[in-house]
Amino acid sequence: ATAQQNAVEDRIGSVHFPTSCSPGVATKIERGVALLHHMMYGAARQEFRAIEAEAPDCAIALWGIAMTYIHPLWPDLPTPEDLALGEALSLRASSLANYDERDAGYLATTAAYFDNGENASEAERLVRFESAWKAAYEADPKDLEAKSFYALSQLATVDTGDKTYAKRLRAGALVEAVLAAAPNHPGAHHYIIHSYDVPELADRSLEVVHHYGVIGPQVSHALHMMTHIFTRLGFWDESIEWNVRAAEIALSLPSESAAKHLHYLHALDYLAYAYLQTGNDSKALEVAETMAALAGPFSQVNRVAQAYALGATPARYALERKAWGEAATLAPRIPASFPWEPTHSQYVAHTHFAKGLGLAHLGRFDEASNEIKTLEGVRDKLKSSDPYWATQVEIQRMDLAAWVSFLSGDKEKGISMMKEAAALEATTEKDSVTPGAILPASELLGDMLTAMGRYDDAIAAYETTLDRSPLRLNSLFALARAYKKIGNEDVAQGYLEQIAAMTNPASSRVLAELTFR
Repeated sequence: ATAQQNAVEDRIGSVHFPTSCSPGVATKIERGVALLHHMMYGAARQEFRAIEAEAPDCAIALWGIAMTYIHPLWPDLPTPEDLALGEALSLRASSLANYDERDAGYLATTAAYFDNGENASEAERLVRFESAWKAAYEADPKDLEAKSFYALSQLATVDTGDKTYAKRLRAGALVEAVLAAAPNHPGAHHYIIHSYDVPELADRSLEVVHHYGVIGPQVSHALHMMTHIFTRLGFWDESIEWNVRAAEIALSLPSESAAKHLHYLHALDYLAYAYLQTGNDSKALEVAETMAALAGPFSQVNRVAQAYALGATPARYALERKAWGEAATLAPRIPASFPWEPTHSQYVAHTHFAKGLGLAHLGRFDEASNEIKTLEGVRDKLKSSDPYWATQVEIQRMDLAAWVSFLSGDKEKGISMMKEAAALEATTEKDSVTPGAILPASELLGDMLTAMGRYDDAIAAYETTLDRSPLRLNSLFALARAYKKIGNEDVAQGYLEQIAAMTNPASSRVLAELTFR
């Protein structure tokens, strides 16, 4: 455990954080701040707690502890107990005499978030958090930590419907400036990736992505973060390599909850997705079976993201392979050992979506309609509390309803409904918790149009899918088939060669697709 911890410390990146606390804890403070930037909140909390024990009058130690309860880009929410503790920490910190003007600006950021936090929504708390970080940054624009945390706070309040990406670009510019001044800064690396984690911007972060692996190879979340960009660009081999490493490191961390921790499950979800895009279904099955067999206890850190991974992976495994019989038998809330909660309903919805598509393709339309009703209920419960995920569940409901109509005989109605689902999907961005939609609506639209022999329209739908999700295997397969059907053998062959280059032709699924008639 000591060797592992030293490895984390040696390769954690560099921050410079002057405070009024005693010089003896300066290095520990900087290590704690670096861990915050890596979003290793559990490890950061341990670090700041140790500082508090060693230097009880260090206000920044209390600020650091409070910061570990604020997860701006994660889907989890602080509990009432977390909010009360954060407010108490902020009040205690402000009551101490040992802090300077810079420290005061930092203390104001957690105070803004936690003050009367139980009576505010998470969105409201994050807006206040951003405003406080803006003030800290403007008080000293040369302060690299304030600049980095200000960029992070902006990313937390991004409008996912803004296709100009104005706020992402502003945040990216801030952390690019940090990186220019401090080439090994962990926050700059991490937040550049989040800033540009959309298809149109992803290639801006490639140089940073590769260097992030150099400065933090023993930090699980850092190893995984690179694969957000690899996924955006369809670099499947790189995604597999780094998610394997991220999962292995997550298992080895002495401070975490072994195989049941967030960082492990998050890496496995991205790993399964990448395996499926290379046609390596047997490896994807290993991941799915590993996750299904997990037993508790599960870490309490970001159980919402854990629930996402556990709900999404088996649904992906069945649907990407078009294994409708398997999809129809999926059971929600697996593994049963996981503490599923009502707040996980949007992720349990993945199972109902996959199950419904399986039932529809088997002609069991009444049962599929029951899954539509379940999705409607989840959507309605989320409308006020989580509009983003309410929309994502609505897209799945529309997808499923469209396929029930299409497969039960009303082809034109099904296509019309599917077009509406694809149009709604185009107004949204994927959440960072996911490598992508369980199945893209635009790809499902292409499948319908292909079934109707409308190959030119299908090609447009698949190309739209690849614009958002480059090198998705099923869309590449479909484009090769469609171009062959319209007599464009050269383009079809180009897609087949692309597929052969990114997959193992020995894969039964790839072999079946590459030998289609």
